[in-house]
Amino acid sequence: SACAPTPDRVPQEVASARAYCELSADAFCDYYQRCDRMAEDTHAACRSTFIETCEGAYEPRYVALEDRGELALSATGLATCAEHLRTVSCETQLNDLDGACDAVWVGQVGEGGACGLGIESFVCDPDTTCVLGLDFCGTCEATVPVGSACGPDARCTSDASCVEGTCVADAQVGETCSDAQPCRIGAQCVQGTCTSYETVGLGE
Repeated sequence: SACAPTPDRVPQEVASARAYCELSADAFCDYYQRCDRMAEDTHAACRSTFIETCEGAYEPRYVALEDRGELALSATGLATCAEHLRTVSCETQLNDLDGACDAVWVGQVGEGGACGLGIESFVCDPDTTCVLGLDFCGTCEATVPVGSACGPDARCTSDASCVEGTCVADAQVGETCSDAQPCRIGAQCVQGTCTSYETVGLGE
């Protein structure tokens, strides 16, 4: 990585990043088909497409970060994510690694370490968040919990926003929102309610 992260923590219970696509395919395909988020008619076709895409576009990056000791795949997180995807509302789960699925990957880089854009932002450990610069390289900065004072030197966690100097938990899809109660990333505030963006197919 051009941002050159430095490993900080040792993983606890882990699986191999090289097995991520195979291990997660069934859970995600069940969810994709239930929520109409992949244009495949059968689970088998979805699984084949998912694994091909995942192994081509994402897994190599996860493996590289794992090999550098910056990221760990949590076996417990995978199981928790699979259970979550079985019942989560399609409108609530805006992105694959939202909600309980955010525990699938566990960052190993502590406060002051380097991080980057996209997957490289996952390297920050659970007590920090990746703050990017204009060059898209970033630093893992410590976070403060909901209800705490926040500002340039005190960052809220990724599921909260700094509103008038205090960390406020982001409203989820279907919940009330306002200037004082922002929606979570990926949702919009429409007439006082957090709403997900509509997903449409090709040609629609």
